[in-house]
Amino acid sequence: MNSDKKRKIIIIVASIIVVAAISIGTVFILKSVNKSEPQTSSEVTKGSADKLKTQALKAVESGDTAKAKTLFEKAKAEYSTLEDTNNVIDMEAQIYILEHNN
Repeated sequence: MNSDKKRKIIIIVASIIVVAAISIGTVFILKSVNKSEPQTSSEVTKGSADKLKTQALKAVESGDTAKAKTLFEKAKAEYSTLEDTNNVIDMEAQIYILEHNN
C-alpha cells in the first residue's frame, strides 16, 4: 500500500514536470517566432504626432500650405488615436486656417 502511494506521488510529480517543460518550451518558441517577424514602426506615439505637427508648422512658415495641410491631417489622425483631444482640436484649427486663408 505504501509503494502504491509513492508511485502515485512520483507519477503526479513527473506529470507536473512534463507539463511545466512543455509550457516553458512553448513560451520560448513563441518568443523566438515573434523576434523573427519584422517589426513595423506603425506604433503611434505622442512624439511622432508632435514631430508631424512641428514639420507642418515649418511647412507653413516656408509657404508650402499643401504639405502643411497633409502633415496636420496626419498629426490629427495620430492625436486622435492617442485620444489627445486638445491636439486634435488644434490640428483641426490649423487645417481650418489653411483652408480659409487661401
